[in-house]
Amino acid sequence: MSVELPACRLHPWSWLFHAAGALKEIALPLLILVVLRREQELLVFGLGAAAVVLVCAYGWVRARSFRYEVLADEIVIREGIFTRESRHVPFTRIQAVSERRGLMHRFIDVTELVLESGSGGRPEAVMRVLYPREAARLAAQLRLHRAAQGDPAASAASGATGVSGATAPSAALGQGTAVPGQAPARLLAVPTWELIKLGLNSNSDFLMVAMVAAVVSK
Repeated sequence: MSVELPACRLHPWSWLFHAAGALKEIALPLLILVVLRREQELLVFGLGAAAVVLVCAYGWVRARSFRYEVLADEIVIREGIFTRESRHVPFTRIQAVSERRGLMHRFIDVTELVLESGSGGRPEAVMRVLYPREAARLAAQLRLHRAAQGDPAASAASGATGVSGATAPSAALGQGTAVPGQAPARLLAVPTWELIKLGLNSNSDFLMVAMVAAVVSK
């Protein structure tokens, strides 16, 4: 049976991650400003300090404006600063729940929860960030709902969940266990050159910073 949870906010340190995301967007313009105005140290320092303060204020307001409520059959998400947005995400639309834990997440002991649909496009919701116990409770609520709807994979995952709340990999993926002595089948082989191009594309911002630094150093 599904249990309705009260409306919740994000983790108190969530503003730090929102601020970091905003700072990443303006990092390159700030770097160019420092390069072009490096002789005017007072101006550069003042603009940099103002940018950091504004980014931190934005992160705090953005985190405080985010609320989510878990109902019997859906998740209601309310967010937005100037324009308030309220989204009702039915459990039937959520196909996967993934957690992201980077170095900063592990240091503060938080997790970023991503609710994804089967379309493969924009996630239904990105909760940045939650207490690990809140993320586990939300994932368990989704598994219970899917099991109540007769989803065999969700039923297996719920049955394979131990006392610690960890789910067996085979049950979580809805696949059978590997046969002993049998080599696993290769699903996809990615050429080395494709991996190199993917790395260059994923780090395009850092490449731009490196090129600017190389030009300035001449």
